[in-house]
Order: sequence, then C-alpha cells, then structure tokens
Amino acid sequence: KPQALRFAADELRADSEFVALVVEQSWTALRYISSDLQGDRALVSSALLQDGRALEYAAPELRADRGIVAMAVQQDWAAYQYAAPVLQDDVGIVALAVGHGMPHSRVPASLQCHRAVLAALFVRDGRSLRLAAEELRDDWDLVAAAVMQSGQALKHASANLRADRELVRLALQQDGRALEHVAPELRGDREIVALAVQHPAQALNDIVNGAVCQDGVIAVATAS
Repeated sequence: KPQALRFAADELRADSEFVALVVEQSWTALRYISSDLQGDRALVSSALLQDGRALEYAAPELRADRGIVAMAVQQDWAAYQYAAPVLQDDVGIVALAVGHGMPHSRVPASLQCHRAVLAALFVRDGRSLRLAAEELRDDWDLVAAAVMQSGQALKHASANLRADRELVRLALQQDGRALEHVAPELRGDREIVALAVQHPAQALNDIVNGAVCQDGVIAVATAS
C-alpha cells in the first residue's frame, strides 16, 4: 500500500529512483514523499497521467504552473480545486476544466459569462446557450457549437441566426425538432423541411428554467 510509505525513512522518501517506482504503481504515493520530490516536474507529471487529483500533493510552485495544472484538469476536472488561486482565475484553465466536465456553477463568477468558457460549455451542453448574453447568441461560431451538440439550442439563438440557412442545417442534422425554432421564411423551404424529417429527434432532457448572462454576470432567468 502506498500509504505505508509515510513510515519509511526520510532518505527513502527522498530517493528519486525509489519514489519514481512507487509513484508509478500508485499516484497516491505522491502524498507521502519528500517535499523536494513533490516539486519534481517529471515525477508529478507521472502521477498526473494516472489521476489529475494528484495535483493536490504537488509542491506549491507546480500548482501554480500552467502546464502542470492543464495536464491535471484534462485528466480530471476536479483537480481544478487544487490549482493555485491565480490559475483558478485563469480563463484558459477554467475553459479547459469546463470542457472536461466542470459544472458551469463551479466557474468563478467573473468568468461565467466569458466567451471562451461558454464556448467550452456549449461543446458538451448546447442547451446552455440560454446562458449567453444577447450579443453572444448572435455569434455564429458559438451558436454553431451549441446546435451541433443539441439542435434544440437553436431556440436560444438570435433571430438573425435562426434565419441562417447553414446554421439551421447544422441544428436540424442534430435534431429535426429544431424546425420549431427556425425562422418562418425557412420553415416553408422544401430542403429545410426535408432535412428535419430525415433527422428524427434525439433523446434530450427537458430544458428547464435557469440562469442567464446579463451585463457580464449570471442572473436568474424567468423563462428557458
């Protein structure tokens, strides 16, 4: 058991070759090794490749290392909580964590409405387009990412994009039910309607009332 390492002599817990072998067997051994080796980049990286949560036992300077933290959150978004405060407010790290499953509710308030964070969110949960500020609902790339994950996200796109033929096609290819949210002038288009019929609805959860970005912050929404 790696826990037994805590009873080993100090010189063994500081022996890089010995510790490397133990960490290779279990990342949890990182908790019991010398503080100097907890700052060894290669050793910590080896542990992180097993489980991102090993970041908890890395030396402070590595928990403030962007590359190390990025490696950790790609393995397990929960490792985000062990990053140095400066990196917990880093939009790139936050977006990476969100892209790997971190709930939007765990994102720092100052970054919840950031374009990069929302872009990462939409790739795995298109229906969250309802969170976006009005101007971002008219952002073609962001909305495209959302509707490719959930055609029903078209409901929350701007009127301009709900009339965009290419974007509408992306939504209908994911879920034919999105035809309901297509601009009236396209709902009479033979090609558009045929596309909707060819792509029956995907199994989607009901979209519930939630929050929405207003003036750069999250506020309670009155409708989904």
